Amino acid sequence: MENKVFEDIVHLLQGADWLYNYPMTQVFTRNIFTHMPVEWQKALTDLPLDVLNGLPQCLTQDQWPSSLKVFLQECQRLSCLSPDLGPQTSGGSRRGSSSSNVSGSSSSSSSSSNLQIPQELTYGLTVKKKHEITTLLSIVKEMLDLTGSKHILDIGSGKGYIDSCIHRILHAQVLGVEGNCKLMRSAEKHHWKLYGRCRGITFLNWYLSDNTETLCRAEQLVSYLTELDTTCSCQTSPKRGTSSAKVASKTVSSSNIDGRESKSSNHECSDSPDSFTDSESSMGNGSVCSENRCVLLGLHACADLSPIIIKVFRDCVQASSLVLLSCCYHKMSLRPKAADDPASDKQESQCKGSDDTEGHGECPVEGDPPQNEEMIPGESDFMNFPMSQSLQEIFRQNNFHMSVFGLRLGAQKSGQNWCTETLEDHEYHTRNVAYRGILEAACVEGLTLRKLRRRCVRKSGFEDFSEYKRNIFDNYEFQKTGSDGTPMESVPNSESTLNMNEDKILERNTHISATLDTCFENHKHYFPLIEPLTGLQLALQPVIEILVQMDRLIYLKECGFSRVWLEKVFDAEVSPRNIALLAVR
Repeated sequence: MENKVFEDIVHLLQGADWLYNYPMTQVFTRNIFTHMPVEWQKALTDLPLDVLNGLPQCLTQDQWPSSLKVFLQECQRLSCLSPDLGPQTSGGSRRGSSSSNVSGSSSSSSSSSNLQIPQELTYGLTVKKKHEITTLLSIVKEMLDLTGSKHILDIGSGKGYIDSCIHRILHAQVLGVEGNCKLMRSAEKHHWKLYGRCRGITFLNWYLSDNTETLCRAEQLVSYLTELDTTCSCQTSPKRGTSSAKVASKTVSSSNIDGRESKSSNHECSDSPDSFTDSESSMGNGSVCSENRCVLLGLHACADLSPIIIKVFRDCVQASSLVLLSCCYHKMSLRPKAADDPASDKQESQCKGSDDTEGHGECPVEGDPPQNEEMIPGESDFMNFPMSQSLQEIFRQNNFHMSVFGLRLGAQKSGQNWCTETLEDHEYHTRNVAYRGILEAACVEGLTLRKLRRRCVRKSGFEDFSEYKRNIFDNYEFQKTGSDGTPMESVPNSESTLNMNEDKILERNTHISATLDTCFENHKHYFPLIEPLTGLQLALQPVIEILVQMDRLIYLKECGFSRVWLEKVFDAEVSPRNIALLAVR
């Protein structure tokens, strides 16, 4: 069944590459609307608000052309493989199975309400983060109960909020691994404020790389974690501390990790946990006592971190189960051949909004135009996608490559919030995409832009095209491009603003303004199709995300795991990346 779904998704994506295989700023320079079937253009022009808002939900109209209706029906079918909840036992707890079903809602919502989280643990957190912690806590509880484990290894632990809740409410020993030293220090301060010198939570600064050494160290780390003393006093009376960060650091050192807390250098830990003794790293190939096993947890594991966590679970027999929620699929590493391309690191595709996951890279700021993205290759090969042999073979048979832009669309917000968009919302987004696309088209005419500040055009700058142009001239420097594509600023006799008098600048800006106006006139007839195009992209978004998630599920099945499944655990309107990969060894 999975192979048939893979094939159907690949065929759908091949026939609709004009929908996703480019950054939205190049919607005019690549003549995207000329690729949209004429009958689609006629059907999608001047849609009523309720019909437009129904596009991401794949709602069709009887009078639409059959090809458009078939496309939306396929998007709906392939993004909703099963309306059933995730696999459950008769008692209500999860059980692994070979099913690849994706739940339509969270089966943990009812049980999560029974877990009372003290306000002090979630004070100051956003609604999104509170929702994620509350929901994920019940899933972790079920995994602990199912496997008899007493330990949690949280990879990519961030500021450690979920770890505090797990230890306080579920009474589990937690080791949080975080590659960002600043985030780890914040987690230490938070822990010290709540629990003082409690030994139930430990944090380690370690940036995991995708190599054999990391997998070996992870095995050692899990073995070490399961040998820690889980006794602590904070379960009944949490200790509060007012000490400095220096004392908080000493608290961590006192948790039997002295000498193993690594220091980051260029985001790489020079002292990663490779100093464990042989006795600590001995795993054995036989069965492992449930109390000496741990649940492997990854919340918003960005880019390559998710595949790395999957490989750690694959190789570490003391990892009893896996709870993994991924994000930022498009930031996965490219293979060396693609990565060597100078243009391969210029990755942006701006769809309707972006997932605002905390602490995971920098998503493009809406309103800022890209720089020379026409040079980005249309297809790329990723180191960790596809992971499964099944999908690799289907890609090979169909000569298909997933682009950075495709995975970028898969990592966008879902179209669930689209149904509440107002006419004013759509008009603003139309202007945003159109004006940025016009600026990109104008820059093709031998110009490049240099930003003078981080965010150059704010929301008010899109009120009309004249206001947009004023913001552009105030906040960007225009530079001519040499014959080799090099900005003239780096060429002798530069014509950059720094070397021009006011009259020359005015003359040049007048010429650029005329070029922008010409581009506006040439493309304004396509403006009414921008929102329908975005709605079709959002209909395709969950299909791409399902492809990524199913690939990882099938990879674990190919590795011999039978109790593996996918489940939607968060409310997509609150937390768009809501599909969890769950597995039990």
